[in-house]
Amino acid sequence: YSGAIILGANATISSTGSGGTTFGGTINATSSGVQSLTISTETDNFTIAGAIGGTTRPSTVDISAIGTGRTLSIEQDISSTSHQTLTATGGITISGARTFTSTSGTINTASALSGNSSLIISGNANIDGAITGITTFRVTGTSDIGADITTSSTQQYDQNITLTATSELTASTVTTNGAIDGATYNSKTATVKNNVTISSTITLNDNSVLAIENTSAITIAGTIAEDSGAATNTKITVKFATAETAPSKVTVSGTVTADTLHVGDQAAATFAGYAEFTGSGGVTIGTIVVTSGDHANENSTLQFNYAVTSSSGITINDKNTTAFQAYLIFGGNNTATIAADIIASADDEGTLRITGTGKTFTGSIGSSGTELELIDIDVATTINSAVYTTDLEVDGAISTTGTSSIVATGTAVLGASITTSGNQSYAITTISENITLSGGAQLTFTGAVDSSATDGASETNNLSTIFTETAFEQAVGGSNGLGDIDITGSLSLDSAIEE
Repeated sequence: YSGAIILGANATISSTGSGGTTFGGTINATSSGVQSLTISTETDNFTIAGAIGGTTRPSTVDISAIGTGRTLSIEQDISSTSHQTLTATGGITISGARTFTSTSGTINTASALSGNSSLIISGNANIDGAITGITTFRVTGTSDIGADITTSSTQQYDQNITLTATSELTASTVTTNGAIDGATYNSKTATVKNNVTISSTITLNDNSVLAIENTSAITIAGTIAEDSGAATNTKITVKFATAETAPSKVTVSGTVTADTLHVGDQAAATFAGYAEFTGSGGVTIGTIVVTSGDHANENSTLQFNYAVTSSSGITINDKNTTAFQAYLIFGGNNTATIAADIIASADDEGTLRITGTGKTFTGSIGSSGTELELIDIDVATTINSAVYTTDLEVDGAISTTGTSSIVATGTAVLGASITTSGNQSYAITTISENITLSGGAQLTFTGAVDSSATDGASETNNLSTIFTETAFEQAVGGSNGLGDIDITGSLSLDSAIEE
């Protein structure tokens, strides 16, 4: 067909040949939205070389090449007032920058589509076949996505996205201006990659997964929530997709609710992850795990800047013991409650850092026999629980409003006062500022106690203790003498105090 075609009625064009059929001229309706167009074959390949609906739009357009290996090549734009369906078992190929337009219906790419330039779907889209090879992709209406979409440049979705199957969106930038929702669909995975900004609500349904696999810094700026607040087995995963490389950060700036969060590689631990949650609405997640990779560059980091509630706790997993680190950080200068146990996956694993003021911890931190590797407290912190760690660095005062105790079995550097309701126990201890340790029945130093003498002189840092009993089991001041030592309560001394 080399000339123009005008549809005088609902038209069906069928091919039973196999030599290839080309529509070289334009195809228009007599009256906009009145006549429909159907082009179909089971034996032929189709080429659309003339615009459809460029002047007067058909109501619907249905083009199908459904025989084995049959193809559909589209070299011009297609416009209709209602639905469009494009199907080819051998794939759809678009040439040049193409726009498919529907003013009131849905455009369904039912088969795999590839191209060499951009594609705009002006209207609602139903993507059932993978899209590859194009540069940019945009949908101006709603999007039902049931296949992977890969572009070399940007993707933009102007309205809500509904996942109808597990899908990956891969682009230089993916922007969603509406919500991402599983709606009535369960057990789906949405994977986002590379530089992605999602300014929307992401709804997780039963057994749904939001898988974030970035290769550079990305931001998810919308709320992540469970459907109707009651979906089950929902998961968020964050993995930096380049092995043996320090991970770039994923910033999640909205309120988050899910059953599980896993940062780092879940299985073989060959990748790391880095996620920071900055939303003032906080995070409510049942089980949280941060896991390092298996390379020196693959340290994983999980940071929360506001409140955290986790019924099953936060596990820090240094893969391959302590060779590769996993970090849990609480930052942001604001008042927030951390209602979660903090768990080492094995003894002497995981680093906890507190860099933001106003944090109150109500769950246990480590446990007897499975201590954290290091707790580093830079700012004033409230701890209402038991703390178990190998090493401890304190530069911000620790206070309590509940039941608390501290056990540090390795090296402790104490540069601020610590108050607990229960006992405190330290091994090798350095006093780096004038401090007061106060608590319940027993304060025990099982290792040597010295001043840091950072100014090059001894006797610079004072130690005051307020306990029923303070016990020194090793030398005090043997390497660097303390300043004043003020003991309130009884003293048990098993070694000398040297000035």
